[in-house]
Formats: sequence, C-alpha cells, structure tokens
Amino acid sequence: MSFISAKEMSEYHRSLFLKPKLQSANAYHIEPSQNYIKLDQNELPFDWPDDLKNKVLKSLKEKQWNRYPEPYSLELEKLVANYAGINEKNILLSPGSNYHITVVINMLMRVNKNAKLVIANPSFPLYEGHCLYEGIEFERWELDKNFQYDLKKLPELPRGSVLIFASPNNPTGSFLPKNDLKSLLNQYPDVFFVADEAYYEFSSEPYTDLLKDHSNLLILRTFSKAFCAAGVRLAYTAGSQVFIDNLRKLTLPFLLNYFSLVAMKHALKHKKFLYSLRSYVYFIIEERKKLYKALGENSLKFAYKVYPSSANFLLLTWQDETKYNNFFQDLKRSGVLVRPVFCSSACFALRISIGREEENKVVHDYLSR
Repeated sequence: MSFISAKEMSEYHRSLFLKPKLQSANAYHIEPSQNYIKLDQNELPFDWPDDLKNKVLKSLKEKQWNRYPEPYSLELEKLVANYAGINEKNILLSPGSNYHITVVINMLMRVNKNAKLVIANPSFPLYEGHCLYEGIEFERWELDKNFQYDLKKLPELPRGSVLIFASPNNPTGSFLPKNDLKSLLNQYPDVFFVADEAYYEFSSEPYTDLLKDHSNLLILRTFSKAFCAAGVRLAYTAGSQVFIDNLRKLTLPFLLNYFSLVAMKHALKHKKFLYSLRSYVYFIIEERKKLYKALGENSLKFAYKVYPSSANFLLLTWQDETKYNNFFQDLKRSGVLVRPVFCSSACFALRISIGREEENKVVHDYLSR
C-alpha cells in the first residue's frame, strides 16, 4: 500500500508561519519504559481495582459512541467539588492540568500586555516553555541554594502582576508554607497568584481554605498523581466564581471524552477505592522517608546531594557530570528508570519517584552495593 507524503515547507514558509523558538525546541520525550521499573513520571504505582474497572467498562458499553459527550460535565464537577471540599461554582474540569496552565497564562497576560509575569525557578518546565513559545516575557523567582522558597528573593510585584508557582514543587519537592502564601495574598491584593497543587495530597498544607478570603488565588490540581488516574486524564481548577465563569468561556467544549467522564464518576462514588487512596498516600510518604534516609546515608559514596520532599519523589543533584551519568546508567542497567531534570546550570539532577516497596528495594539494593 502506498502512502502520500506531504510536501515539506520551504524555509520561507517556515519563517512566515512558524516561530523560531518553536522550531528550535524539542517535542516532549520520555524514555521507553517497557521492562523497566518506572520511577520517572511521579505516577502512583497502584492500579484501580477490577470491580471499579468493570463498572466503568459496563457504563462505557451502554453509551452511544456516535454521540458527543457533554460539553461540560456539570454532574462530574459536583462530584469533584464534593471530593475537594469546594463549592461546585468554583470548579472547572480539564483533561489534565497542563491544559488549563496554558489557557490561564494566556488569559491573564492578554488583559494587560504590560503586566509582569513571575515564575518560580526551578519548577515545572511547562510554565516557562509555554511563555517562550508564545513570546510572553517573564521574570524568575529563584529558589534558594537548597531549592526552598525564599520570600526575600521574590521579585517586585507591581499592581496587575501574575505569580505562578507549584507547591509541592516539581522537581524539587519543596513547598511554600500556607502562612507565607497567606501573607503574600494580603500584601499583594492586586497581584494574581496561580498555585499548582498537583502533589498537594502528599503535603500537610493544602491551600483550599485560602480561597474563602482571596479572589486573587487560583488553584490547579490533577487526578494523575495521588488519585492513581494518570491514564484517565482529568484535572480541576478552583477559584472565584467570576474567574471560573470566564475561564469556562476559553475552555473548549467536549474536551472530556466518555472514558474520562465515566471513569471518574464511578471512582468518586466508590467509597472503598477512595479509602484505599488515603492508605496509598500514607504508604508513599513512609517509603519516601525510608528512601530519603538511605540516599542520605550514601550521598558521599555517590557524590550527590539529596533534598527533603513533600511530594512523591526525591531530587538528587551532582556537581560531577560523570558521576551523575554513572548513577543514572547504573540504575537503568538495574532495571530502574528515573528522570533527568534541569534545576540549575551549576548542577546535574535526577528525580526519583517513590514506587512500590519491591520497586524501591531495587534502588536500596543498588545503594548498598
């Protein structure tokens, strides 16, 4: 069978229609994971139970697949709101938090093109990457030498500024204490704060109750991490009703397919599963403590520094590139995939997700060789 190959764009057309920064960038890439222990994407290592999966499949079979799903699932929004303890009018769903991160940045920065955007650094690379592709200027809020948030390092925030940060932060695992955020919200009532709480279940200080008194706070959360639903693709954004209503206007309809809608409706009604999620989070936190201790005890041996974490992963940094590469490749040869990340031009870094006990044991065994 022959296939048509599209004619390549000329250099002139590339310059006419494609931004140079986009052309020079790399598409998202992840290491092939077949036959490896996956400690590279911060997923929880526990799948949904068969009885829950069977309920989802039965409901999917009963759907008319030739018909569009709901443009915006208000029923699912109510279930998510109940789960999060937030009024349903303050919730908007999306197929993963990445979607609303980009929409929110565009929405906020197009109101006033002279507004100042500040992004915590290092942090989730999508924030800066999206701005670079869109030509949106930003300033960095540099974390301290231990990758902790430092209010003294926060750039000036004039009226109309936007601050984006993650807590717990990816890839550092550090968090901004709730009292510090509360102080910032009170100090800067005319600055808009976007808090990415993708890993909030692993921390002791979620920001939910700050929404009651601060309309300039927006919270982004996902079901991909502590809810064991990375393959389902669902997230939610929480904020003032006015902001959410306007964000809905920019959120494309029919984003959530039948699978995402049906799966999450059943999961949020499955009491036994919801209870098990709490035990999973507790398990991950305990395993994180064990691995952090073991990594700390072997830091001189492998010439890295390990950082405390409030998420489901740990960060290691090296000054020596050869030792960094050796550690990464040795773990890979042991059957373990971990994630190279960028934290600073002054170091080389790896992020290790916390897995099942037997998966973490492979890392422990490697450390004790």
